[in-house]
Amino acid sequence: MINHTESISYEAKTVAQKNEDREEVAGAPGSMASEERPAKVNERHVILNAPEADATENIPEENDQFSGADSDSETYDDSDSNDVANLNPESDSELDSDSDTESDREILRYLDKLNGYRRWKGASGTHNDLRDSLIGPDDIQVTFDDVHITPDAIEALDPILLQLEMPDQFKFGSLAQHPSTGILLYGPPGTGKTQLVRAFGKTANATVLSLTGADFRHNHVGESEKRIKQIFSYARDHKGSFVIFIDEADSVFRSRSLDGNSASYAADISQFLAEMDGINSTGLRNVIVIAASNRPFDIDEGILRRLNRRILVDVPTKDDREAILRIHLKNEELADDVNLSELARLTGDYTGSDLRDLVYEAALVALREIRFHSMNGNPKLARPVKIEGQRRLLQWKHFRAARKQIRPSPKSDTAEKVREFHNRFGNMSQKPAASSLKHNIVNNNRGEAIQNHH
Repeated sequence: MINHTESISYEAKTVAQKNEDREEVAGAPGSMASEERPAKVNERHVILNAPEADATENIPEENDQFSGADSDSETYDDSDSNDVANLNPESDSELDSDSDTESDREILRYLDKLNGYRRWKGASGTHNDLRDSLIGPDDIQVTFDDVHITPDAIEALDPILLQLEMPDQFKFGSLAQHPSTGILLYGPPGTGKTQLVRAFGKTANATVLSLTGADFRHNHVGESEKRIKQIFSYARDHKGSFVIFIDEADSVFRSRSLDGNSASYAADISQFLAEMDGINSTGLRNVIVIAASNRPFDIDEGILRRLNRRILVDVPTKDDREAILRIHLKNEELADDVNLSELARLTGDYTGSDLRDLVYEAALVALREIRFHSMNGNPKLARPVKIEGQRRLLQWKHFRAARKQIRPSPKSDTAEKVREFHNRFGNMSQKPAASSLKHNIVNNNRGEAIQNHH
């Protein structure tokens, strides 16, 4: 058992050993005790003795291993702040109250600087987190041959294509005075606006950055503004034609005059407008902003002014529907009894996506019929091993069956509101579709009677 005198002597030796260790850690030359200390203490010693000017220069090399997504995650990661907290004498039981020396405070200041740099780089210094939304021209499989677009819509898009194909011609004279950096595609849902943007990017040999509302919204005040700066910074740094495509623009840029908008939302809109004005003022001709919307009348007025090419993508007319059907059926074999003109008449009020679904369903009906015949008309038999050798032939009865399954998408009064918007603010060289929604419904009812008679 240790007596009272031995206990006092033991405590005195312990205090002396602590003081000796601190002196050695502070940088005593040739000290061996410092090498025996834990690695964490040695790391602090190295940081304190590193030249202050070199500290920030070495930070980027340390962080280069992180992708943009990793950097963003660091922005809200507590790991760095925990390191700082672990060195705080008030929050860590490892350090005594008398250890709040100048050295400790210098460590805290350095780690604060390191953490702040990582936050800055994660927010605006790298663009890796945008790569998942990028589509290169070689990766785009859609061309204008795969999308039906009216001649007047092509005419409205042509000036933008010329600007991307021959940017030098838009740097002087009258063409330099009226830049066109924004396009708004609007129309009812399912009319092919997204496909049109992809075909545009393919034709212009442009990289497309495809964004939605989720790419702009952040819970923290100010983060959305940083995100907008990051997007346009990436576009400016890109070599070659670049398209910023914003889908569902009415949810991203709803009018600031509507009730319920916060001050931070108004700041986001102002930041976006400033970035677009910056593209115009710097004379960049390789960056184009394309927005798509089902409800253009809800978009902020300032955004509409910057999107000065406004192109209607309407519900297809009867002739348009026949052209769309031919596109979707170009790789299918049709029986002699299939009349595409009649099918287009029967599908009044169908959008392009509705017609695509109709063709898909008709092919499934034909495939089920092949399987049924391969079982000798007995569906209770086991499925055959191979039926791939039979070429499916789409017949009129297959389309009739498919039409019972695929009905036109509901549009309520949106289509009429879109036409009203187009008549007031749309491209004057483009005409609205000749048939209204009501006219399509009349044709649809007429088609029902023809089908029943057929």
